[in-house]
Amino acid sequence: MPCEHFALWQNRTWLIIQLSAPTGGKHFMKNDNNDFEKQREIDAFLEQFNNNEDENLTEYNKNIKNDVNNRFDKISDEFGKSVNHGNDYEPEYSKRKESEEDLWKELDEPGQWNEQPEKKSSHRRKPNKQITSMKSKTNNKKHNIKTGKKHNTKKRIILKTLLAGFSVCVLAGCILLGVVITTAPEINAKSIYESLGENSVMYDKDGEMVDSIMTQNGLRTNITYDQMPKNLVDAFVAIEDKTFWEHHGFNIIRIGGAIVDGIKNDGRIKGTSTITQQLARNIYLADSKSNYSMVRKVKEAYYAVVIERELTKKQILEAYANTIYLGFHANGVQAASQEYFSKDVSELNLQECAAIASLPQGPDRFALIKQYSNEDIQPNNPNILVRTNDFTLVYNDSVEHRKNLVLKNMYEQKKISKAEYEAAKNANLKDSIKPNLEKIQTKSSYFADYVLDNVISDLMKNYKISRNEAKNMIYNNGLKIYSTMDSKAQNIVETQFSKSSNFPNVAAVRKDRNGNVISDKGKVLLYSESLYFDKQGNFVFNPDEYRYLSNGNLLLCKGKRLNFYKTSYGGKIDYSIEFKSMHSTEGGVFYSTQGGVVNIPRKYKSVDKDGNLIIKKSFLKENPSFFNSNGNTIYIGPETYTLRQKVRQPQGAMVIIDHSNGEVRAMVGGRNTQGKSLYNRAVNPRQPGSSIKPICVYAPALQTAVDKLDGNGDGGHSGDSDENPNKLGSYWTAVSVINDSPIKKNGKNWPKNWYHGYKGEMSLRTAVEQSVNTVAVKVLMEIGETYSIKFAKGLGISTIVENGTVNDMTPAALALGGMSQGISPMEMAAAYGAFADQGTYRKPISYTKVLNRKGEVILKNKSKSHKAMDAGVAFIMSDILKTTVSEGLGKAAQIGVQTVYGKTGTTTDNFDAWFVGFTPTYTAALWIGNDVNIQLSTGSGAAAKLWSVIMKQVCSGLPNKSMTKPDNVVSSNAGNGKTEYFIKGTQTKLHLAPETREVQICQDSGCLATPWCTHKVMKSLPVTLIPKYYCHLHNLDPNKYPINPANNLEPSVPSDSTDSNSNDSNTQPSVPTPPVTPPPAPPSP
Repeated sequence: MPCEHFALWQNRTWLIIQLSAPTGGKHFMKNDNNDFEKQREIDAFLEQFNNNEDENLTEYNKNIKNDVNNRFDKISDEFGKSVNHGNDYEPEYSKRKESEEDLWKELDEPGQWNEQPEKKSSHRRKPNKQITSMKSKTNNKKHNIKTGKKHNTKKRIILKTLLAGFSVCVLAGCILLGVVITTAPEINAKSIYESLGENSVMYDKDGEMVDSIMTQNGLRTNITYDQMPKNLVDAFVAIEDKTFWEHHGFNIIRIGGAIVDGIKNDGRIKGTSTITQQLARNIYLADSKSNYSMVRKVKEAYYAVVIERELTKKQILEAYANTIYLGFHANGVQAASQEYFSKDVSELNLQECAAIASLPQGPDRFALIKQYSNEDIQPNNPNILVRTNDFTLVYNDSVEHRKNLVLKNMYEQKKISKAEYEAAKNANLKDSIKPNLEKIQTKSSYFADYVLDNVISDLMKNYKISRNEAKNMIYNNGLKIYSTMDSKAQNIVETQFSKSSNFPNVAAVRKDRNGNVISDKGKVLLYSESLYFDKQGNFVFNPDEYRYLSNGNLLLCKGKRLNFYKTSYGGKIDYSIEFKSMHSTEGGVFYSTQGGVVNIPRKYKSVDKDGNLIIKKSFLKENPSFFNSNGNTIYIGPETYTLRQKVRQPQGAMVIIDHSNGEVRAMVGGRNTQGKSLYNRAVNPRQPGSSIKPICVYAPALQTAVDKLDGNGDGGHSGDSDENPNKLGSYWTAVSVINDSPIKKNGKNWPKNWYHGYKGEMSLRTAVEQSVNTVAVKVLMEIGETYSIKFAKGLGISTIVENGTVNDMTPAALALGGMSQGISPMEMAAAYGAFADQGTYRKPISYTKVLNRKGEVILKNKSKSHKAMDAGVAFIMSDILKTTVSEGLGKAAQIGVQTVYGKTGTTTDNFDAWFVGFTPTYTAALWIGNDVNIQLSTGSGAAAKLWSVIMKQVCSGLPNKSMTKPDNVVSSNAGNGKTEYFIKGTQTKLHLAPETREVQICQDSGCLATPWCTHKVMKSLPVTLIPKYYCHLHNLDPNKYPINPANNLEPSVPSDSTDSNSNDSNTQPSVPTPPVTPPPAPPSP
């Protein structure tokens, strides 16, 4: 360090200690007044020290030193008087205090301690030769009087103590400096531009870059020094580091002052950073930016010296301009120029340069643009820049003061003229701002959003940081995120989801007389958009929806077309005014809109005891054009509210998982949507229908057999289903016999199957293949809801409601999929993956590791797994799912290139359609449905078909491996001419009664009854004994109801052909069609 700087710093430190001594130095004088010998030694030392010190000072700094000494002598004299005069102390102390403040005010002028005389500013006090001369004369006089000797003694003792303490501090500082520097990682400042190119990016499973996180939030674009306007360079230097062109990396005086402040503030060292230090921090200490310790400050200064030694000043400033964070997700001046002004940095004018240079010390606080949700911003706010359906961009006028300070510094440092300063200061910055909406409104990316959410959560958990801090690490720290995505699979899913021909249509939409979509019970699901808004987009209030109160407030009535929701933001209560969900049809396409928000600030709203919303009179007065009148009623215009995005119906979602490791390979959470952070249907629950049966019914039943063999449980036979225990057997197996017959519930037959009627006894395997509802309910009743739920939770199902008045502890929820909340496609895929992976459940993961820009692993991720079921149970359940696809209702899901195992699922009235299944390589769940319960034109067949289209491409070229049979699984003759798999020790024979069906028989002919038969009876007959032909005595349409060729058609139909014996259409089984006329294909379950 230069000697004159050291001496000045020493003098200033000496002065600090003297002026702040709490005892006023009394004890020094008392102890040393009698020790004249020691005083002479001290005088000699001080004379030598002052001579050496003066030799190393410039003439300019000598003048400052002399001035400081004069002031110190004056203060000391006054202090001595106060000691000797007792009661006169207080007034003398006040004078001393004023003198101190005057002294510090002058000493703290900009540049007082770190600039050379030839570069002093107009604020620097000039050396005072008169004071210097007077000091010498005054000192001579003081040596001749007693008080002067006492004062000199005090001064020398203090300085002696200071020097001893200073020596200790220097030694400790040297040790600290040595430790920090020797342990700091080495850097190569010449390769600094390689670091500038490392933006936060996302890679797929093969290490190929699939997404640039920064692209979505202001990608850094590096520029050269020559591309920056001179005004931008001068603006940064003027506000951030006015000695930038002179210093060698850091300013020792500023650091010293910061250390003193840090000692007073629990060791937190803030401020003092030069531009070079800021660059060092941004590049090499990004992970410890928020650590304000002395160690980090020393590292920062050390790296700054290395940078200064290896790079030119222009290179340093260029790198700084490319790395500095400037708010609104902009990193570097080029990105900031594009985000704020939609122009190249070289095109910035003086005011815009000053605005950008004002941001580094508070990039989020001073960001020129702020983004808010629409309901948080009053529509007539003068600072609104852009208002979209989803958000509002507002000009942040708090930056004005900081921008003007930059301009003032530039003027005082003679970088701009006074005319330029005044013009830029008075210009309207808001008029220059043009947000880059193309970067703000980006195309949706469900997978990327899901990965980022997971990474943010893990950063928060592992590093104990806030959500904002975690997000800032992702957007600004150049992280490398290695996702589990298979780009090929992801592209295939996205491509197929973009094709409308792959999806069914909205069907059988029930509407009331106003055009609102209603449920079968008359409840409004979606309001007609035309009922809300007129052709100009105005929302017109009905007379019963509002009234003015006597105090001038406006009351909006509860329970009408507007909803009022109590919310909390920042600890403050608010009431949101929202439109209800609505629908519209455009070009034959059905759209839903999840409502919207009327934008009235919080402070003007309240709710009365009846739940009506009150808008204060003051708001109406301040915003006279918000509520308008047409003479009969009031209305609000489109500028006062915000509608959410219109969404095409029906929607869909799909998740593909590698069941061998739990890694998500592809995910889509919707179709024909745009934007970020959208509603992701892939991770939100829907009712699963029959796809729940393997999870909550059949696999748990098979597991009870293993439990019983191990000495646990009763084998899942509670007897609650009233089934014949001899038919069920001692263990649940694939050949257990269950009767497809109705259960009486409130006097009615329940549940219904997807086909009419009931088929009698069948095996468990057949019940799965044909998705028989009655059998699923009976099996669940035997094993019990508690066992079922425990098993499902082991497969990662987290949305089962066990308590409350509305819960899932029922067969309707657990056996038929009519759950309170439902199950997400993500959880369904993971659960089925356990069947494919020999009973091991693996929690889905979306990334494997995250690296910082140094290549260090900061997050490592591996799927957590556990044994959810016996491997033998998983194998047998998988085999049943295989025949469900090859021989049962899932045939549409076959892909040819690999074996498919899976199950369909459809909820009541075709509201939801599922296919969940797996191949030897992947497990996938696909859901199709409307966001509200509106019927689809087709059921699970559409889901199975689309699943096949996608998975055939995804699995193309992959080997078709067979599942490995566990040691505890054996094959045995099941007694029906087929070989069946069993858990060892549970082998049994299939004892099926002949399959029976209920049919209508004409009592006159003994054949199948026609609509014209008058004497019909219902009979349950073995399938082999059911007549093949219809009645030839009462038949007006033999083409539709063919008769036995051996019989002659003898129609005898009474004039009154009403069937008095026919059952209710809801319970009457259909007459089976003879083999010569195959029936139409039934709807899929």
